[in-house]
Amino acid sequence: MVSTRSSGDAVRVAVVGTGYWGRNHVRVWRELLDEGAIDDLVLFDIHRPTVERLSRDFGLPVAPDMDSIVHGDADAVDIITPTATHAEMGIEVMRAGKDLFVEKPMAQTAEEARRMVAVAEETGRILMPGHIFRYHGALNALHRMIRRGDLGEVLQIHTHRTTLRIPRTDMGVLLALGIHDVDICAHLLGEMPGTIYCETQENHVEGIEDTAFILLSFPGGTKAFIHESWTYPVGEKTRRLAVIGRRMSALIDYLRPTEIVIFDRRIDETDGMALRDEGHRAEMVTYAEPLAEELRDFVRAVRTREPPASDMRVGLLSVEMIEAAARSVGEGRPVTFSPSI
Repeated sequence: MVSTRSSGDAVRVAVVGTGYWGRNHVRVWRELLDEGAIDDLVLFDIHRPTVERLSRDFGLPVAPDMDSIVHGDADAVDIITPTATHAEMGIEVMRAGKDLFVEKPMAQTAEEARRMVAVAEETGRILMPGHIFRYHGALNALHRMIRRGDLGEVLQIHTHRTTLRIPRTDMGVLLALGIHDVDICAHLLGEMPGTIYCETQENHVEGIEDTAFILLSFPGGTKAFIHESWTYPVGEKTRRLAVIGRRMSALIDYLRPTEIVIFDRRIDETDGMALRDEGHRAEMVTYAEPLAEELRDFVRAVRTREPPASDMRVGLLSVEMIEAAARSVGEGRPVTFSPSI
């Protein structure tokens, strides 16, 4: 089934879930409403005090219940609710003829994600998971560098997301953090890993891993080493990605979103083996808020019916990679990754 819209059609948006991250969505949607990028905006949350506070803060109406969202006038729904609710709620929304943005992870399990994709294809709806790093300016600039061959053959990727915080109780670091990095690595390299190996620790909450090391081995020979931890008291919060190339290497600190540091340092094997150090330099990237770029892309997809940069395939494959990592933990060995799409 194919759904068509004119680029001039009104886009009316409903936001479901107005907690901590939902508030950021509401802020951006309010800005897009003020710009005329969307035509109407309504909020809903089962926790009335929270949604009513946002209603006052942003001057927006509140829907009385979820049924009024599903069967109301909204053309698109943005769901920022607990992950366990994504599949059931999202499928209901799409079957009601509405396009869907849903925060990452797209679903709690790969089976749920596959059901969501099947419904999106059956109904012709846009299904967009919130993989926000697909809209990170420095990462996209690095992606272009890799595609041009600026770094040479990519040997390794190293990612670190570490801090000291109370672990979540609804999910561990694999679904909360690792899902970002497995997608980032696959996106940068333009291929899926062939094998995935993972080890985790549960240091404080039974059944909730608070530390994980993931090794992705790619068919092209690159290996990605991913470290996620909520129990890392050494130093400040870390959000870094390094790409090691045979010619040059690059470093992104996500806490400094307008900068890529390029290292012209390598082992030169032209005549024997020698260290070459031509120093490093910072390349600046124009800042655009990733969440705003992400939601703009969703509106564009709703209007044009063209897939967004973070499409349903991205959401499904990311959940499948994390499930493969969890399977590796259970089996104590690397597992072959066989994507379903």
